[in-house]
Amino acid sequence: MFVPPYGGLEFPYKYNLNWIIAKIKELMQSCTSLQEAWEKFQEEFGDMLDEHIRSQLQQMLNDGSFAALIDQWIDNIPFINVKDNGAKGDGVTDDTEAIQNCINNFVGNIIFFPKGVYIISSPIKLPNDTIIQGCCENSIIRCALNFSGSSMLMSQNFDELTGTQDPTNSDQNWTISDISLDGYYRDMYENTLLRPEANENGLSLYGYGYHIRNVNIYNVGGNGFWLEYYARNYYFDLENYGPGYIIQSRINHCGKNGMIVTGATDFLIDGCSFHTNSRKGNGQYDNLQFVKGGAKIANTHLFCLYGDIKPRYSINISKNAGSIILTN
Repeated sequence: MFVPPYGGLEFPYKYNLNWIIAKIKELMQSCTSLQEAWEKFQEEFGDMLDEHIRSQLQQMLNDGSFAALIDQWIDNIPFINVKDNGAKGDGVTDDTEAIQNCINNFVGNIIFFPKGVYIISSPIKLPNDTIIQGCCENSIIRCALNFSGSSMLMSQNFDELTGTQDPTNSDQNWTISDISLDGYYRDMYENTLLRPEANENGLSLYGYGYHIRNVNIYNVGGNGFWLEYYARNYYFDLENYGPGYIIQSRINHCGKNGMIVTGATDFLIDGCSFHTNSRKGNGQYDNLQFVKGGAKIANTHLFCLYGDIKPRYSINISKNAGSIILTN
């Protein structure tokens, strides 16, 4: 599923817009006008809206184009609420099976995580064309104390494909927006170990067509985000599936690297922060590491907050890794 990297509401709010319109349509059933529905929407969900899209929608409301958009909108990507499909999100119940079943049963739909803390004890595997939408910091997927596996969220064949350098069997097309992944590795305030043996990644993807927006990954025992892909012809893949992007996301306080790139190239990192990683050892890991691959990095902050344990480098680029373009 292609999401263009720029172009008004299409970037990066395509799937948020589905949710916004669905909610406003629902509110209009009990309101006398679109303006009243918009005001009620802002009262209930305003804190979840990016200021950019709020101002755009307000302008569209003022000039009448928002009403036309709603009239013409085709609800072809319905929201599937994980709480309507067995997940509790109460911070206690193991929601692993309910979440996995929901994702598997509704591939191509938007899997919506309402406000809550969703405990998982094993990896959630993401089939091709998975779309996940949360409520920003209010939707948290958290490792259970007995979590076992290589990653909290992973492309469906990651364990089999990683290290193979075989693009013919790669996975593709994931959209993950407005959600937090908490590895529960250490107490964030006391810094005491909660899961001493934790070694999982937060998010692991092998493939192309990844669209990551406003995702927080923190406090995992391994790498925050492992991104891997070895294409024979990058330009062919980019032309057909669009470049991947990671925007407005934060990766911090991870045991190893904040993000490690092995093979993926020509993708965009924009408006992100990578900080205070390498918590398993002073100077052992990096905030952002490129083993192989390249990217365009813009408006991104790399730093360390506090304490004696600091990353080795903010950006570590291996010899012959690829082209890295940095800009602000």
